[in-house]
Amino acid sequence: MPNKYFSEILNTNIEIFKDNFCNRSKTLFKTENSSSYIHNGEFGMYREALVREFTSFFTPGKFAISEGFVINHKENQSGRSTQCDVIIYDKSATPLVQDPALQTFYPIETVAAVGEVKSTLTEATLIKALNRLANTKRMRNPLNDPSLIYRVDGLRLSTANAIQEIEDLTLVFISKIGPFITNAKLRGELKLSSENHGDLLINNIKKHISDVKIQGELIHIVEKYSYNLRKIKDYNFNPNAHHEDNIVTFLICEKINFNTSTTNKAKAVIERYSKNLKSEFRHNMILSLEDGLFLYEELDESGRRKYSQYPKKVNISFKHVFIPADSKNKHIKIFANYLFMALNDVTILYPEITHYMEHTAWDPDTQVE
Repeated sequence: MPNKYFSEILNTNIEIFKDNFCNRSKTLFKTENSSSYIHNGEFGMYREALVREFTSFFTPGKFAISEGFVINHKENQSGRSTQCDVIIYDKSATPLVQDPALQTFYPIETVAAVGEVKSTLTEATLIKALNRLANTKRMRNPLNDPSLIYRVDGLRLSTANAIQEIEDLTLVFISKIGPFITNAKLRGELKLSSENHGDLLINNIKKHISDVKIQGELIHIVEKYSYNLRKIKDYNFNPNAHHEDNIVTFLICEKINFNTSTTNKAKAVIERYSKNLKSEFRHNMILSLEDGLFLYEELDESGRRKYSQYPKKVNISFKHVFIPADSKNKHIKIFANYLFMALNDVTILYPEITHYMEHTAWDPDTQVE
């Protein structure tokens, strides 16, 4: 049974948000006896503020919500996003970067999610919004071996365990190989390291260690060492391989209004993407307050279907799905749930500020006492 207090608060927040977004905003900004708005820009900004306020209800407390631009360390145009209506970021690790006009810029490392807000989603505005979100999501791609502030336990612990295993294996290997090291040449040929492991080291063990039992034990250690090195490489930060390493992207609108050749809304949306775009850079969710919610279909280990907020996990791309709206606002509740889960899983990185500025490791004009 759902908790009645939580459900009541959530339902109230949803109804207030829907009414403000779909009705009150129009009343405030429409001229009398006219279908036009007093100021389209202010109308849009008001709706964007409503979305930021609503998403704060199910955003984890370590994050803050604002609007502005996302940046990375690239020098060209790809180093800055277009204006983002919603930016959810780690408030404890994000520097305040503002220009004289008070436009704010957020390093991609500490950004958790980016959202677009639209009124009526036409085919043209959908394509534009999807491209903008995809381009912003791809801004983590140039990051090379970044320092981690937060990573979901599964990835973080797998890496930490592999590193500890390598350290332990190295100590055991040294203790077992020690008695057989009689000169500098052997020390080099029988050294276990990230540069010297695998078949080359195994062949040297077979060549120099005649004791079959010790030989087998050493080879087993080398094989486990190589396995854990591959494991570390597999679990390194990689937005192409790990869905948690990508930022979350979403779009919220009042309604959808575009003609398609199919009645399948999920297919109609996904076909608006370029075929060259990797599936991991697609949106996570699209919420239409009037129509419903777009998510993805994932199959669990037993083949049962469930929703996913991710377009891809590991090497499996998921099918796009559409959940129709109902009178109980099921689609909005599902959106709130899956955005909350995605924000809790997204990787947060340390922003290397020196990468964003002209910087040399050592200035030749530096004076030393």
